[in-house]
Amino acid sequence: MLIAGENQFMSRLVNNAASAIFIFLAILLIVSRIPISNDFRVPLYVGLSAFAVLLIFFIIGGHKTSFVALISIGGFSAVVIAWAYGTRSLYPPGDDGYIYHIKAVWDLAAGWQPSFSPHNNIWIDSYPSGYWMLQSYVVSITGLLLSGQSLLVGLIVAVALLAYGFFLERVSPQLKRFQRPAALFFAGLVVANPVVMTQVLTHYTDAPLYLFGCALGFFLMSDAFSSNRLARW
Repeated sequence: MLIAGENQFMSRLVNNAASAIFIFLAILLIVSRIPISNDFRVPLYVGLSAFAVLLIFFIIGGHKTSFVALISIGGFSAVVIAWAYGTRSLYPPGDDGYIYHIKAVWDLAAGWQPSFSPHNNIWIDSYPSGYWMLQSYVVSITGLLLSGQSLLVGLIVAVALLAYGFFLERVSPQLKRFQRPAALFFAGLVVANPVVMTQVLTHYTDAPLYLFGCALGFFLMSDAFSSNRLARW
């Protein structure tokens, strides 16, 4: 019973952490459509998004839950920035990145607004810009031109937390021993998808799409098994 209670607490904690990260990214995309000067854009967008997440978590779970959200967003940002600086001497191995992915990220970081003007690159105009927009924030904050690729590592950590919490609460109890190592192993299987591993140093969107899909699946299942307002958000 003691182990089960500890597992449920740990599961709630990592689920709240992952929820904070994905809600933060979602709100960041929403506020990115505000047409303001590029000089104030990134600090304002990040600040508004973080404040909105803290407010949501405070309303749902009080100050302790909002503190978890704050730590989660800060930890996520630290992982992304640390990876950006740690890999700044490495170049993306993918070909398509140089054709349109990186150009889109750089122009978005420079202030291009896709809602108001087209791009001269037909590939950039033909695809959604959401993930590129998120990558452009990393470039704007770090000043490193290739740092947008580090966002994928942050997503890997967030999905790993979410998967670990789900397996710890729903699958590991079926095992008498090694419950937490088993949950960690299953979470590793989720995020160690070959597409993710091969695109970890690129600006491609296949791996992020897979990770966002996994997150959506885990959030839906978490809310289905037991009502979870943060998962619903």
